[in-house]
Parts: sequence; C-alpha cells; structure tokens
Amino acid sequence: MLLEKMNWMDVEKYLQNDRRIVFVLGSTEQHGYLSLLTDTLIPWEIAKKSCEMENVLLAPPLSYGYSQWATDFPGTLSIGFEAYHHMVQDIIRSALRAGFKRFLLFNGHGGNRGAREAVMETIADFADVRVWFNSWWELPETASFLTEHGGMDHANWSENFIFTRVKAVPSGEILEHMQPYNQSPSAHRKDFPLGITGGRYQLPDEITETLFEIAVEETIGLLRAMNHQ
Repeated sequence: MLLEKMNWMDVEKYLQNDRRIVFVLGSTEQHGYLSLLTDTLIPWEIAKKSCEMENVLLAPPLSYGYSQWATDFPGTLSIGFEAYHHMVQDIIRSALRAGFKRFLLFNGHGGNRGAREAVMETIADFADVRVWFNSWWELPETASFLTEHGGMDHANWSENFIFTRVKAVPSGEILEHMQPYNQSPSAHRKDFPLGITGGRYQLPDEITETLFEIAVEETIGLLRAMNHQ
C-alpha cells in the first residue's frame, strides 16, 4: 500500500485496523556504473513488494542521506549528520501524531545507521510504540546469501539489480579491496576512482533475482512480527 496512492481519509481508515508504517531510508550518491539512487531503489523495491503482499502502508522514500565522503563524485547529494537526524525525527513525530505505533525503518545506506538512535530518542516517552531498524543487506538469510557469493561491497554485484542498472556494466573483472571510508572526499575518490570498493562488477541476473526474493521473504517476516510486539 503506497501512501502516494491514498488521501488523508484513506489513511484514517487504515489506522482503524493497522498501526504499521514503513519508511525507506536511502541516499543519492555515486555507485560506480549504477544509478545514483541505488541505495534508495534497492530497499524501496524490496519494501514495495513486501508491503503489497502484507497490506502494510509504505511511505515515500527518503532519498537523501549522509554521504559526505562521496561528494567529490558529481551527482552525490549529501545531508549533514545532524540535519538528517532532525529530518527523520520530525517525520516520525508527524506519524506518531497521526496514530502510527509500529515503525519499520528499512535502510539502504550505511551512512544512515545513526537514524536509529535519533528515532529511539523520539519515541522514548511512548511506552506502546515500537521501532524496527533494519538494513536490507544485514537481514540474516540475505547476509548469508551475499557471503556465499563473494560478499557485498559498495557498487559491486550485490547492488547490481535490473532496476539499479542505468548503463552497461563491465563483466568478468575483479576489483581489489582498498581503503575504508573514514577519509576526506578527495582521498576517497583517489582511493576508489570508479566509486566501487571491491568484488565482481556483476553476477548473472538469476543470482541477484534470488537475492531479491530472499530479502523480500525476510522483510515480510519483519512486517508480520510488527503485529505481535
């Protein structure tokens, strides 16, 4: 169920029987040969299919996150750390006022992890409110599948889905794992000139399709659990 397809009266009716809502936390940052919105598109597509199957309300995605290290790559649009947390807190406050009590923050970007603590602070005085924060690639079965096929790295095969591909992607090459992210934007671009941190460029679509379906099944499990806690 997409919030954009509803009016306020539809939401009021939904809240009579269900207090769950899902927020996708993404980013707009370089991903090598892949879409700049890769970190938004992956959790969005997983959440959209899961919410459709479980009749859970899905809010529009937050497509900007904290990506300061990647700002030397044109197209990266980053929000400051504190500003991002304030934005997420304000959105949660609005949803609380409307009557939502079960929140899934479904994350697609490592730089957004701090939003969990920001939201927990926001709901601290609401004893009957629960929040789940899950990064799609850290769901247990999803993570196991990623490891089985060589592991996840920024902009490598693990993020190369049909819907994140905007142009042809090289095949058959292995990139070397390089330096961590804790550096200036200019140093980051020097160390990762293609914006890819390691691993294969791509694997057969059958593998990424299976990865997607595993993530969907685990997300459906999260949505169902939200009704019982």
